Amino acid sequence: MECYMKKTVSHILTALLILISMTSTSFANTSSVDSISSASKKDTVKEVAKEVTKLEKTINEVTVEEKKKETAKVVAVEKIEEKKVGEKQVNTQNEIKEKDHWAYAMMSELKSKRIISGYSDGTLKPDKSVTRAEFITMIGEILRLQEKSENVFEDIDSSNWYVEAILKGKEAGIMNGYEVEGELLAKPNAYITREEASTMVVNAFKLIGDNDTKLSFEDSKEIAPYAQENINILLANKYVSGYEDNTFKPKKLLSRAEGMTILKNTMGELYNTKGTYKDNVIPSNLVINTEGVILENTTVKGNLYLTEGIGDGEVEINNSQITGKVYIEGGGLNSIYFSNSSVGEVVVAKKDGKVRVVLKDNTKVETIKMENNAKMEVSKNSNIKKLEVGKKVKEIQIKNEGKIDDFKVQGKEVKINDKKVTKEQKIYIRGNEIKKSEGKTDATSSASKKKPSGGGGGGGSSSNQTQPKEDFTENDMTLIGGAFKESSENDGSVGNTLKLVIKDGKDVKFASNIKTGTIDTITGASVVKDTPIPQGLKLEIKRINDKTLELKMIGKANNHGESSKTIKFILENNMFEGIKDSIAGTFAMLPIEFHNKTDGSEETPETPDPGTGDKETDDKYKIIDASKTDIMEIHNVLYAVVVLKKGNVDDYEFYLDGNLGDPLKVNTEGTILKLELNTKEVENLKVVNKSDNSEEVFSFINNSEPKINDNLLGNQLIMDELEFIEASTNDGSIKNTINLAIANDTKAIFSTKSNYGEIDTISGASALKDVPAGLKLKLNRIDDKNLNLEMIGNALSHGEENSKEIKLILLPELFENVIDSFEGLEKHIGIKFYNTTEEIIEDGKYKIIDPNKTKIMEIQNVMYAVVVIKEGTAENYKFYINGNEESIKKVNTEGTVVKIELGHTGEQELKVVKDETKEIFTLK
Repeated sequence: MECYMKKTVSHILTALLILISMTSTSFANTSSVDSISSASKKDTVKEVAKEVTKLEKTINEVTVEEKKKETAKVVAVEKIEEKKVGEKQVNTQNEIKEKDHWAYAMMSELKSKRIISGYSDGTLKPDKSVTRAEFITMIGEILRLQEKSENVFEDIDSSNWYVEAILKGKEAGIMNGYEVEGELLAKPNAYITREEASTMVVNAFKLIGDNDTKLSFEDSKEIAPYAQENINILLANKYVSGYEDNTFKPKKLLSRAEGMTILKNTMGELYNTKGTYKDNVIPSNLVINTEGVILENTTVKGNLYLTEGIGDGEVEINNSQITGKVYIEGGGLNSIYFSNSSVGEVVVAKKDGKVRVVLKDNTKVETIKMENNAKMEVSKNSNIKKLEVGKKVKEIQIKNEGKIDDFKVQGKEVKINDKKVTKEQKIYIRGNEIKKSEGKTDATSSASKKKPSGGGGGGGSSSNQTQPKEDFTENDMTLIGGAFKESSENDGSVGNTLKLVIKDGKDVKFASNIKTGTIDTITGASVVKDTPIPQGLKLEIKRINDKTLELKMIGKANNHGESSKTIKFILENNMFEGIKDSIAGTFAMLPIEFHNKTDGSEETPETPDPGTGDKETDDKYKIIDASKTDIMEIHNVLYAVVVLKKGNVDDYEFYLDGNLGDPLKVNTEGTILKLELNTKEVENLKVVNKSDNSEEVFSFINNSEPKINDNLLGNQLIMDELEFIEASTNDGSIKNTINLAIANDTKAIFSTKSNYGEIDTISGASALKDVPAGLKLKLNRIDDKNLNLEMIGNALSHGEENSKEIKLILLPELFENVIDSFEGLEKHIGIKFYNTTEEIIEDGKYKIIDPNKTKIMEIQNVMYAVVVIKEGTAENYKFYINGNEESIKKVNTEGTVVKIELGHTGEQELKVVKDETKEIFTLK
């Protein structure tokens, strides 16, 4: 094009020069123009014509050439568009094809949780082989590993995309590498085999198993020695399986689908966003990798992993049961709370030791293993059966207001509450104070060290042998006499004595050196300050024999109206013989009952023993509702269902034919409970009041058939969404409905007799917290198992600050096929309002983010948060989605526009942070 333009300009200039020359000549001559010779004129005209012809020719050539180029461009553009359409069709076909893959649903779920990401063509490539680097990256995303080791591998460096994932895996003991000719190699780009992946998974989830079980595959000999135990563990837990031909194929390369299946099977459920998760039964493991998670009324039948991803944040476990182990590797000094929960084993292993574990409100833990430094608090009524301090631990802080039955230090020396304790020392902890236990468990008395007198070797006295020491709790003693009762004189004196008796079957004795005296003269006896003995009275203690103490109140109470009370009587370790040194002692609750000051009426008779008679009228039962307590079959499991008249499950202990039962709450108040039975041939239920040891015995009718009816539990009522969300019109209306479904594993259904409609017109339904003014909650019965919840109308106040939670109460009359004792259920439902568009865009509060241009966008079939920065560039900031720090990709070279890949398209919180400055924006 350029050369043609030059030719054109040249011809034009030549023609102009000729004309200028002619004009100049005519003006220079003083004679008229006619004086120019006709020959000269003809020559000039010819030259001009010649140049014009050349010019026309050049223009024609340019036009033809440009037309060719334009035609070529059109063809090229058409080809590009055809290629794009073709690629899109191929990608769509790939996606459609992948949806038929056996692992598609599972991989899509993990993609939504951001454990894996799809490819730029929109596919997941389930059959593509996985490298070692890719597999450790997936594990790192599940656990949100934080700590890195130094680089000890010869085949990776800081320029590799996977270096952080590998070094985090190394620090966590998941990926250890191969030693080849004296060099340690990670082999990041090698495709991972089934046996390698099995080993990484076992290391990551700290799984243990039976070492004696032998593998029985046809190709067991091909399994590397290091992997045999690991594969055995995964097989035992059904996290992996062999092939139909009874082979394991240990050297087979692992596909993305297979790798994800092993990881999903092992991790179980994953909670990776903060919030409250409640009323769930999780049949496998649970991983929590972020702070701000609260578990409510949850049963985890596997392990619970509180990972490094929690950072220094908090996690709460309330009213829950963890049957496996709890691994604590995250949390801060505020930090991991267990409330009214039961746990098999807790392993405290946060690397920096800056974590506090709190057990409160009747939490029971079988074993706690402290593998790193930590802080621990045990509140009243909470119990640890065994606490082990590991060899690596240097210092721990423990505050104990509850019970620690057995305390062991495994290392040579550890500092506990700033005091050095050696492995050989026997201690117990009361509050923050460390106390040495009396006596030694590993040595005999001086008398027993003497050789028996006399000749022969005929065995000395058995009294010289050290007896094994026992666990001992308040439940191993019985208070006889019920309560101290004011005498008939009504003068504040107490007319009866009580006896505290150690139950049969325990070798523990009351110490022989206890001398008769008042409580303030006997070492090891005291009362809790919160429940002092009434002024004017003193508690006198007298040892009757090895198993019995007599308790007597002497003196007269200054105030003795209706101010009856209960005293908590503390008996420390040295009040007993044969009790384990690690046990601080125990207590007994001593009620005192005063009368009104009357005219000397007779002393109130003691309540008769209810005995163990047949199931008769309900009048004699003060604790148990006899008319509703019975043996029932629920979900094919036999239970003793107990209904309480007063108090709740936490106030009592329950014994079935003398065996202590493990009660499960049926309703949230704890007034209905169930005890699992192995047989329906159960005769007696004994209920023991923990505060005063009073008992009530109930007799079941042995030959009655169990009732077959269902209870409906909270986790069997399932919502498909957790909150109502305001419509995009920002007018206070709600855009979604919520489906409430009854699980299929119960016979319960929604009643056909109820008239469904707005909540204030339905008998049996209510909202304890008011529904926002302007809205009404409507219930629509879809079928036996499904109820649709709909918010109708427009909320009068619907700014973001008006978002709230309502508590929906569903009473028994809304259901059919439930047990008679069923009292209904409640569900918590959120209502989410947004600020109006004008408030978001125009309030000027955004200094970093451009709110008009920051949004969720789909780019090449992948969802991104596209963020436009007003001030500075992306390198100046850290970016968080829903509280999790995210990596970014620049969109422009200046770094003022970035994109962050998202796991889902719903509303999400974007936080941009620089030093102490932060800005929060709601992505839509």
